[in-house]
Amino acid sequence: MSEWAARRGWNWSFTNLDLNPRPLGNELSAKFVAGSALQLPFAEASFDLVIASQMTHHLTDKEIVQHWREAWRVTRDGIFICDLHRNAGFYGMLRLMMRLIRTDEQVRKDGLISIERGFRCPEWRELAAHAGIPRAEVSLYYGTRIVLQARKAAR
Repeated sequence: MSEWAARRGWNWSFTNLDLNPRPLGNELSAKFVAGSALQLPFAEASFDLVIASQMTHHLTDKEIVQHWREAWRVTRDGIFICDLHRNAGFYGMLRLMMRLIRTDEQVRKDGLISIERGFRCPEWRELAAHAGIPRAEVSLYYGTRIVLQARKAAR
C-alpha cells in the first residue's frame, strides 16, 4: 500500500498489528507490532485512520465492543472496519463453488463457519453504539461484506 500511495504523491505510513509476531510482513515501508486489538499498544490519537479487515468475526460481541473502543481511542480522525455479511445467498454460493472446485474440506468448513459468524447491519449499529462510536455508518459492500465507517467531529 505504501507504494500505491507513493505513486499518487501521498506520503503514507502504515503500522500493522497482529497477535502473532510470526506473520508480520517484510514490507520495508511499514512498521510491524505484535499486540492485541483488544488492548492496542498505542497512545490516544496515534493514527489518522484505523482499518481492521476480516477479523471481527473471530471475536465475541464483548470483544468487538472493546476492539472498537480501542480503535476509536487511537484514531485522530476515523475508523474503517469490514468483515463478512451473514446471508444465505452468499453462504450457498460459496458452499457450491467450493464443492465444484473441490476445495479441501477443512478450508471449506472454515470458510462457511466464517460466514455463519458474520454480521447483519443492525447488529453492527448496536455494537457501535455500545462502543461509544457516534455517527457510525454501517453498510453492505456487494452483499458479501459489511462495512463500518465513522469519523470524529472536526476539531
